[in-house]
Amino acid sequence: MTEQAARETGLAVGTPVAGGLFDIDASAIASGVTDEDKLCVVAGTWSINEYITKEPVVDKDLFMTSIYCIPGYWLTLEGSPTSASNLEWFTNEFFSQEHDAAAKQGISVYELCNQMVAGTKPEDSHIVFFPFLFGSNVDANAKACFIGLNGWHTKAHMVRALYEGVVFGHRQHIDKLLVHRSRPKAVRLAGGATRSEEWMQMFADILQLPVEVVEGTEQGTLGASICAGVATKHFASFSEAAQSMVKISKTYTPNEQHQAIYEQKYQAYLEVLEALQPLWKKLS
Repeated sequence: MTEQAARETGLAVGTPVAGGLFDIDASAIASGVTDEDKLCVVAGTWSINEYITKEPVVDKDLFMTSIYCIPGYWLTLEGSPTSASNLEWFTNEFFSQEHDAAAKQGISVYELCNQMVAGTKPEDSHIVFFPFLFGSNVDANAKACFIGLNGWHTKAHMVRALYEGVVFGHRQHIDKLLVHRSRPKAVRLAGGATRSEEWMQMFADILQLPVEVVEGTEQGTLGASICAGVATKHFASFSEAAQSMVKISKTYTPNEQHQAIYEQKYQAYLEVLEALQPLWKKLS
């Protein structure tokens, strides 16, 4: 901070000033993504799926490639507003009784949802849910929907289908990324969905990759703090800063026994999605 800037802003002369971060870059560095081995996933309001590479990936079918905060690296992203916010909408609109029941138990309605999912198995039903309430990763006109309901299905089956549909949406993004790179050694996962052990295990089972859950919920703030630490020379590198500040709270290992059923359900998800393509515009 120069003397003139200090006079104009009221900040102290000599205050360090550094450039800021795009939120997706902040999320990646806050997940400890400092090399090409890992894939960063944020399951929150948006489905964010990204990795870094030394060569920019140029593909019109991908969401975005941008400069990363680590010199010499680029960030390749696939994303859409198709993640955990679907559950918030569902519980707000249809779970008034469950909200009351959860309050009486002293737990959140989301913990009640986790109990519902834990009480069902992947093979119990084949309901398909498309997580397109706030936008789509397949078609601008695509709509959210449940397909395959029968009279014997319960709310628990619908909640499980919603959890699965959100993960399938993430996987569809990740499959597009894997066209341009090898499978990662692990997925670093952050966002609101990490509060659910059932959801995290589902991510591991559907992706068939270890899922490492990153501590904390404000990834953008942590990413900015890491960059501030590097800018002010508190850390010699982004790798050193991330190693010091990023903590893994738990790792979920894929259950190989669930691989076949989830693969079957994912292929059904894709087939139904393709079959509905001609209808989206008519439903707009």
